[in-house]
Amino acid sequence: ATASKKGQRNEMRTIARAASVLRALADGTGKLSLGQLAKATGLPRSSIQRIVGALEAEGFVNTQAGQSGVQLGRELVRLGSAVSANLRTLFRPYLQELHQRTKDTVDLTLLMDGTPIVVDQISSTAALRVVSFIGRPLPLHATASGKCHLVNVPWPEAFDLLQQPLHAFTDHTVTSINQLEKTVKQIGAGDFGYDREEYEAGI
Repeated sequence: ATASKKGQRNEMRTIARAASVLRALADGTGKLSLGQLAKATGLPRSSIQRIVGALEAEGFVNTQAGQSGVQLGRELVRLGSAVSANLRTLFRPYLQELHQRTKDTVDLTLLMDGTPIVVDQISSTAALRVVSFIGRPLPLHATASGKCHLVNVPWPEAFDLLQQPLHAFTDHTVTSINQLEKTVKQIGAGDFGYDREEYEAGI
């Protein structure tokens, strides 16, 4: 019985430590190093490293090869959409209004791990329509929503988010980083983000 209680306490402590790491990342801006996480949580760096490894295996945090820092993972989007519809509830009226005006599919995307993720959608009822599924990752440089997300990120950070060389999904995909920067600045000045057959031919 004593061993069982001790095991339960250890499990609870492990979960609490993992939660403290996730909260520190949520309260931080961008990526945090292992040292910064250790300082924010008061945990030893060795413990942080083990916890981050376990969380990354489950998709709750993300690290990128060749880059320092830890950030929240996209698995949290799926879990968040399952337990809370607050974000979708907040934006639903705007999605519905835009859908009524355009009679077309409307997506709501969230930037996670440097990737736009579809978190809500109202599909068109037309015979010919574009439909994305919720949870689908989209490329930053080749989609309208991706380009719009880049507007809200300082360009040096956006430059780091873009996987270079930029992948050509179609013959129309913009693969010039300079041209993409120009487009992002135009969107920031009040233009729209467009995808003219840059991600999928014919769309």
